[in-house]
Amino acid sequence: MKRLRCWIPVVCLLAFAGPGMAQMTLEQAQKMAAAQPGSANGWYAVGALRWAEAYRPVMEVKKSGDAASLAALKQKLAPGLADGHKALARAIRIDPNFADAMLYDNLLFRLDAEFAPGDAERKSLFAQADKLLQKAIELNKAGKATVRDPSLPPPPPPPPPKK
Repeated sequence: MKRLRCWIPVVCLLAFAGPGMAQMTLEQAQKMAAAQPGSANGWYAVGALRWAEAYRPVMEVKKSGDAASLAALKQKLAPGLADGHKALARAIRIDPNFADAMLYDNLLFRLDAEFAPGDAERKSLFAQADKLLQKAIELNKAGKATVRDPSLPPPPPPPPPKK
């Protein structure tokens, strides 16, 4: 399956090129995960791409402050975000020390929080994100974090703290 794996860095970079390109790359990651279901790397790639396809639209709508657009975007992105969580959870089940998968799941929970209808749910989602972030930091500090396949994308930097 080396052939599929070699596409992942290119595909992740192209995911920001537009929705059509992101879909094409997601399909490649899904094929990789299906071809190697016992490997955490394919599931990680699916989760990372689900985050990549959702991040830009969420931030653009958030910046606009339009509640109706946010509700429509939530409906559109919810299945993809859920798929991303599911893929990353599977990667973490396969490899409980896969810190990069935890970091992307943390980022997905932060996107979920943007759609939360109330403060209690938003705080709960941020708490889940923080828990994953802490676990990944602890694994890295202890030198126990699994090193991801170098052909896969690293997680982006963490978001700035909430004010």
